[in-house]
Amino acid sequence: MVDFLRFDEEPHSLMKTKIVNVFSAHDDAYLGRIYWRPGWRRYVMHFDEGCDWSVECMAQCYKYIQELMNDRKKRSLI
Repeated sequence: MVDFLRFDEEPHSLMKTKIVNVFSAHDDAYLGRIYWRPGWRRYVMHFDEGCDWSVECMAQCYKYIQELMNDRKKRSLI
């Protein structure tokens, strides 16, 4: 599978949840941010204004968020 996106976690030491900046793998354009939405109790993607997403980009983002959620569930069971 071709990588369309690059995910860069923001370094932080005090936060319980991750913040991830999303960039185009093609030209390093900023596309948005993944962060924890407390009211929904899940990670969400906030899209930057004016960026277009193909089905492949959305699928890659979906997979990444699923991995974040799975990691969070595993940590809560420990």
